[in-house]
Amino acid sequence: MKQFEHWSQTISKILQVVSIIALAVLGFAIIAFLAEELIAIVELAARTYIADVYKTALQEIITFFLFFEFLAMAASALSHHGHLTVDFLISLGITALLRGLIAFHGEPMENLLTALAILVLIIGDIILHRFLDDSQS
Repeated sequence: MKQFEHWSQTISKILQVVSIIALAVLGFAIIAFLAEELIAIVELAARTYIADVYKTALQEIITFFLFFEFLAMAASALSHHGHLTVDFLISLGITALLRGLIAFHGEPMENLLTALAILVLIIGDIILHRFLDDSQS
């Protein structure tokens, strides 16, 4: 039985190292994509008639922030030994919903439901911080 526990611990440590290395490689790949999107945004901004390409510019900016969020997620996972905190995931959800509301606003009912979802996430984040702060005191 001790030999099985030893092997399972060894395999667990190897898998943890592999996952951390994979997250680091993913982070570097996302940095490359982020730089590529930044260059595309700068090129669009250099055009004289930005009004003609505003949809393309908005799409490039949204893609840039998506890569930025993925990079933040990879960095958060690396700093927490491969795990993401609930607080970070709630903030990521709020950011994604806000981005969607700003960029792709449509029907009034859809906008209202998106705004309510943002409100629920914010209330959940406040409750989470309140209970975490109380338990740590």
